[in-house]
Amino acid sequence: MRWSARQAVSFTCACVLLLGVTQTSAQTPRVNFPSGNPAYDNGMRFRENVVRIIPHAVEPAGSEPFRGSGFVIGERDGWVYIATAGHVVWPSADNPTPLSGSPDVEFLQGRGSAVVAERLATRLVNDDVAVLRVRMPPLVKLARMPTIAPADVSPLAQLTNVRVDDQGWQVSALPAVYRGVDTATGWLQAEGLPTPPGSSGGPVLTATAVLGLVIEGGDVGLSRMLRIGRVKEAFEGWGYPTNMLGEGPLLNPSETIIDFSGVTGADRSPFETYTMAGLTVAPRSSDWLIGKGYGNPAPYIFFVASQGATPATTISVVVTAGGAPFRFRALDLYSSTTRIPYVFVGIRQGSTVFQTAGIVPNTFGAFATVDNPNADTSIDSLEIRISRENNGPGNNPIGLDNIIIGK
Repeated sequence: MRWSARQAVSFTCACVLLLGVTQTSAQTPRVNFPSGNPAYDNGMRFRENVVRIIPHAVEPAGSEPFRGSGFVIGERDGWVYIATAGHVVWPSADNPTPLSGSPDVEFLQGRGSAVVAERLATRLVNDDVAVLRVRMPPLVKLARMPTIAPADVSPLAQLTNVRVDDQGWQVSALPAVYRGVDTATGWLQAEGLPTPPGSSGGPVLTATAVLGLVIEGGDVGLSRMLRIGRVKEAFEGWGYPTNMLGEGPLLNPSETIIDFSGVTGADRSPFETYTMAGLTVAPRSSDWLIGKGYGNPAPYIFFVASQGATPATTISVVVTAGGAPFRFRALDLYSSTTRIPYVFVGIRQGSTVFQTAGIVPNTFGAFATVDNPNADTSIDSLEIRISRENNGPGNNPIGLDNIIIGK
């Protein structure tokens, strides 16, 4: 991320600035938009296309380069073409350390398992755009992304951005608005858009489409982006595919996200069952509650575990599709004050075909996406068990949202 001189002082003091909004850190609970906010929903829809980029210094003794984000512009013959900010993968005035032409890239589906990308020689030096190419990883599902021209964006239209950091794939839930064109650079401006380190190269979206690619954080609460039309024009001029920009079906088979948006009942009332798109989520315990005031976005389902409970509180839900087979890819887990032990049990025709256990680190009141390493395994019943550890203060809410199911 590029910073002005004034911001560099704040960064040196180990502060992360959410431009024009507030100061926070990766451990600060996220304030969600109200349920159904279209810009946020659009970001959630397209986060599969966003990657984490991990550059490497040529010399081991060189200063550690900043990580960044990028997103898929096109796919051809099994190769994925990614746009990112040039200063993420090329030396810059802010970080002149020579960088390797083979940065690592992580996709949401393969989180934690980086693949080696190829940095292509073509780039927009003045507009700070670079191109990476990588083989299409298995199981990754990419959505086609409509684009929008600045002239078609209303003044003060709500925006969101997708970035990747140590907490995962983050869709901004803070109020941010479009502020027109910076006449000095021709870049677009947004006010209130969170762009901490790791944001450079990520997409900025309206309620309906992709607007631009994050280039820098600037003064007086404004961050700047290059319009997506300029990126598309450059890719086409270089002969790269742009088939992920525009209307159309998913590149791979579609999935259903069980987001509980249609759940009935008052806030903190018992959760009984929820059905959408032929999928049913049923509790194995009466302890599950409906949370209308929080979620990723709201609502979500949760339970409250008491401190010091012996044995540690563990409850579960079961997902079915009326006996039809399906695949479970991921979900979002939440805890207020503790780590989150979990177990995924996949069953097919009465037999267990996989059982995966793990612990999500303390999310400090945020949601964390947990991927299923057995996402390609067909099942007809899924049990999701969540526990509360006995080392947190007070009564602790723990919950889940966004169960991603493929047919």
